[in-house]
Amino acid sequence: MADRGKSATLLLRLALAVFLLLGHAFAQQDTSQTSSASSTTLEPEPTLQDGLYATFGVGVIDVEPGSGVDLPLGFTLLASRLRALLTVNVLDMGLLQRKSNTLSRYRRIFDVQTGGDFCFDQQTQQFTNYNKCSGDTDVLRSMTVDVNFLPVTELYVADHLGVIHVGLGVRALKPRTVYGTLGMFFPSASGKAIGAQLSMGRQYIYFGMKWGLDVRRIAKLI
Repeated sequence: MADRGKSATLLLRLALAVFLLLGHAFAQQDTSQTSSASSTTLEPEPTLQDGLYATFGVGVIDVEPGSGVDLPLGFTLLASRLRALLTVNVLDMGLLQRKSNTLSRYRRIFDVQTGGDFCFDQQTQQFTNYNKCSGDTDVLRSMTVDVNFLPVTELYVADHLGVIHVGLGVRALKPRTVYGTLGMFFPSASGKAIGAQLSMGRQYIYFGMKWGLDVRRIAKLI
């Protein structure tokens, strides 16, 4: 429980730091725009590029089996006029570092004299093949769907227009839970997009970045 609390606290601090940095960048951008408005020619205001985006993400995840890297793959639909954002990750794959289990049959032992690691079978009380102790990475497959409301539809960061979204989602497996979301999404006229999201539910915390490409652009490439 202590390890889980530490990892959860670390994830929350990381997410908070990213949101604070982006907020600071937005504040600086807003100040520079105000100071230069009187001396520069007004340009057309950017508009949000609504559409359906194929997305790929990379983040960190903490669930009951362990903590590790999470790779969500799916689609994001942005409808700013409706102040809505829908995300469906058809494959949410996590590579987890399994948490220590004192009841595990196989246990790693470090020999101070030789400086080597050995694998000990607690059932037979004998040393065994080290490979039986090295299988400590689990692959976790799931699916997530979340529906978000856009309280802010004019977020500027480094000349990029984006949105802030909050909402609720459902994770299908491992664990099966309802979670809350908080994040940002920045589409562009080129058809590319980038975003960040924090998700928290029962025995489930995720924070990561995602990149997207408008499916209409993909269709043109094909």
